[in-house]
Amino acid sequence: MPFRSQSYHAESNKADDVCRDSRGVPLEGIRVTEDGVIRRFRRGLMDGDSYTPEGKRITQPAVEGPGHLEYWREGCLHRDGGLPSGIRQWLYP
Repeated sequence: MPFRSQSYHAESNKADDVCRDSRGVPLEGIRVTEDGVIRRFRRGLMDGDSYTPEGKRITQPAVEGPGHLEYWREGCLHRDGGLPSGIRQWLYP
């Protein structure tokens, strides 16, 4: 049986799928949807990573919703250390 992603955005799992605003500018920073899902972008690509002034990478989810986390890097589902990139955990009772 093939693996099926739990990603909300699995169809966007490619580094050339740039998300743009209504003016055609690549998205940058944090966007929150009407249903409260947080999405992080860098240069129009889903990417949760941020960097300290010294250049150290801080890995955080690119997509956060109630009971759902997704780790993306440069537009592709990714997680270091072999951990799952898309996670559903029911954090709230």
